[in-house]
Amino acid sequence: MKSILIKNGHIIDPKNNVNTQADILIKDGKIAKIGKISERADQEIDAKGMIVTPGLIDMHVHFREPGFEGKETILTGSKSAIRGGITSVLTMPNTNPPTDNAIMVAIQQQKANKANYANIFISGCITQGQKGERLANLTEMVDQGIIALTDDGHDVFDEFILKNAYKYANDYNLPLLVHAEIPVLGKGHVNEGEVSFKLGLEGIPHSAEDIAIYKNIILAQEADAQIHIGHIATKGGVEAVKFFKEKGVKVSAEAAPHHFALTDQECLDFNTNCKMYPPLRTEEDKKAIIKGLQDGTIEVIATDHAPHKKSEKNVPFQDAPRGTIGTETCFSAINTYLVKTKALSIEEAICKMTKNPSKILKINKGGLAIGDDADVAIFDTEAEWLVKKEDFISKSCNSAFIGKSLQGKCVHTIVGGEIKMQNSKVI
Repeated sequence: MKSILIKNGHIIDPKNNVNTQADILIKDGKIAKIGKISERADQEIDAKGMIVTPGLIDMHVHFREPGFEGKETILTGSKSAIRGGITSVLTMPNTNPPTDNAIMVAIQQQKANKANYANIFISGCITQGQKGERLANLTEMVDQGIIALTDDGHDVFDEFILKNAYKYANDYNLPLLVHAEIPVLGKGHVNEGEVSFKLGLEGIPHSAEDIAIYKNIILAQEADAQIHIGHIATKGGVEAVKFFKEKGVKVSAEAAPHHFALTDQECLDFNTNCKMYPPLRTEEDKKAIIKGLQDGTIEVIATDHAPHKKSEKNVPFQDAPRGTIGTETCFSAINTYLVKTKALSIEEAICKMTKNPSKILKINKGGLAIGDDADVAIFDTEAEWLVKKEDFISKSCNSAFIGKSLQGKCVHTIVGGEIKMQNSKVI
């Protein structure tokens, strides 16, 4: 394995409280030295004027394999992550068939090893087939290596089953990731309000998410389990998480870039790339999410990367599937809508995609200490670019940010001491 010397970069590593100008030497896939380094290496990267961070962690992606390879595969999804400076991901289990047993976990692990790009961590279903009727075989999936439980895409609507799931998650020391959405209230297409009225479409009320968040946290509290609220989108949801945090409940939450950057106004032209679940909400909700990111109520930023075919999105709004891709635009959206607006410092923003998700998922990633795996991302925070559908490396191009000008872009990505992207080109 070749040695790599990263020179002249500004290192930002919240996990190890590092924020300084320094060089990094990588040997045998590990961080070997940090400081002013004069020795030579097999490969050198000049990071002058750029920031050098631990590889980002995205704890919420849909790579669609097996079963929906026409939308994305573990290989194409991994490459799209690498392009965004994301070196570790947690895949969701709504595959076909769902990842509710050890065999399905093993299939994804084999695909990930063959792809050899991003580090792939796998979550397992809470219930069999994600039907909410009976617990999945959790023990065999834990033995096979899952690191989280979730029925993402579905809220477990049977409270008795859900309460037992929290107990098992606590026994296995795994976080349980929640898609908080009351199914009977979440059947609409856009946020319920002015936009849904103008479009003549059935809306999804805030209560669909708010009630589910309260229900899930209360049940997790009774089991003393670790609960993580996925893709939080409402002001009420943020307030609920903050309330229970202050009571000492082990609850964490994430926000997706589209929910802190955009509102339901994006849907007024029937742009199906802006149809997602939970839906884009109001300006008030967006501001509440940003405030939650600022005060620590929301510890994590994750993409909820959800690829869909062009043919699936090129239909009437009410018929289109929900979801937007996000791995390739994530850092840029964070930098544009949070850092450049001074809502968060760059250190705070990086923390929400390195230190914090690694802590919640209990994985040894997200840092650049000597001896750590050499997962590194190098960003040009001043690079300006226009998001175009034809430029995505993902197999799908259903991005809510198409046509937006963003600032900041990943230039180099290293995984396990191997350069996977150099000068913005995935190798």
